[in-house]
Amino acid sequence: MEHSIYKIVSNPNGRNILVINHYFDVEKSEEIQDEKFDIVYLNISNMSNNEIGLLLEKTSPIFSTKCWMKPRYVQTNNTARMGILDILTDGIVNSPFDELVTQRSEEIFLQMSRLQITQTANVSTFVALFIRLCKYSISRGKYTYTSTIIPGITEGHSALYAALLFNNEVASRKEFLEFNQKLLELGYAEPQDFVERVHLCPQCKSSHLIYAECCPKCESSNINEEPMLHHFRCANISPESTYVYDDKLRCPKCRQYLHHIGVDYDRPTDVHTCGECGHTFIHTKMKVRCANCGSKHRPAHLQPMDVVRYKYTAEGIQSIVNNDALIKIGKDLWFGYSNFDSYLQQLRLFSHTSALNETLYTIRLKIRVADHVSETDRIDFLRRMHELFYDYNFSYKSNYFFLSSKSHTEDISNTQQQIMRNIEYKLSTLQTDCPFAYVEEQTSVVRDASENIERYIRRLCEPIYRNE
Repeated sequence: MEHSIYKIVSNPNGRNILVINHYFDVEKSEEIQDEKFDIVYLNISNMSNNEIGLLLEKTSPIFSTKCWMKPRYVQTNNTARMGILDILTDGIVNSPFDELVTQRSEEIFLQMSRLQITQTANVSTFVALFIRLCKYSISRGKYTYTSTIIPGITEGHSALYAALLFNNEVASRKEFLEFNQKLLELGYAEPQDFVERVHLCPQCKSSHLIYAECCPKCESSNINEEPMLHHFRCANISPESTYVYDDKLRCPKCRQYLHHIGVDYDRPTDVHTCGECGHTFIHTKMKVRCANCGSKHRPAHLQPMDVVRYKYTAEGIQSIVNNDALIKIGKDLWFGYSNFDSYLQQLRLFSHTSALNETLYTIRLKIRVADHVSETDRIDFLRRMHELFYDYNFSYKSNYFFLSSKSHTEDISNTQQQIMRNIEYKLSTLQTDCPFAYVEEQTSVVRDASENIERYIRRLCEPIYRNE
């Protein structure tokens, strides 16, 4: 291989820098081994867009084995060519010996050494991928992330995922939301502050929405706006176009010419005219089209979502870097016990990621435990509940227990019967093991995709809210 394609140079700190001037597959190269370089420097000024994309992929600090977590810098005379992928580089510089390269790289090496960041085995699962993204963020000293991947308001591992998603390197956003929810449930992250409230398409949950003014009668956007003229003398009020006569203004009612605004006439308001149906109106209507799925909606029907900034906890950072989080989060993200606030967040998450034919089905149980029961027996009762209902999204508050399941809408009747039979069998087992506890009230609460999730939660929690 000609060394004009690449070369390895050393900086003042003794770090070896792999300088790449033309595209080649670093991963497959037998000449360049992992231990031969510490930093990657890409000179993409003379590369085609296709070559740039391939080279960024082959030297990815997320996916590449040889370049894993290594500082990566780019030299280019056109930063726009990097697009959103510039977030996966540590700087755009003019030379591999730039002071930024030397200083920034040492900060990254120090951070990785201090935290003992270990390499994730593979990215065969979305959990492993997100752990890698978190490690990359932490290695760069970024300890916060947002609950969205919407460009402009995203940061941390969320921004990394958005870049990969935009470049078609990863799949849907559902796993992203589930992973972030699990970070919170496990105490690996906590809310820091509110960022923004956005609205999503109720059909596909995309935030890429196009707002347009339209005719309130036929909803066409082919509308024209013009001022209304009020002729003082005869009190006629009509669009300005009706006054235009031979390049002058003449009242269509009394035929008098208008010369001076404020003396002969005024413009009290503007009026719109639809170019499709001819309807005239003062106030336009707003319609929303989803740029992702093409569906049309009224603004009031959009699904609101609060964007929140979160930060990793000390426990979370440690669990992420030593791969404990990979094991814990790798378990099923829907089933099992959650504390009550996390349980409600799981329901909200389901509403953001579910398909139109998916239904949320919850059994609300009010279980009474005898007053004379000891604290040990009460704890044993809760433990038994956890064991019995491990295959539900399960939580409790006060004396109310919530067992949620999800199913396709067309199977809901059959699913309800199966769920009830399963729950009744488990409750009979519980009655045998814990005879001091009995079901005082049992209610089914079903939500289809059309119901606002907050309204569903209010229905679900109504007895608790009423008693608080």
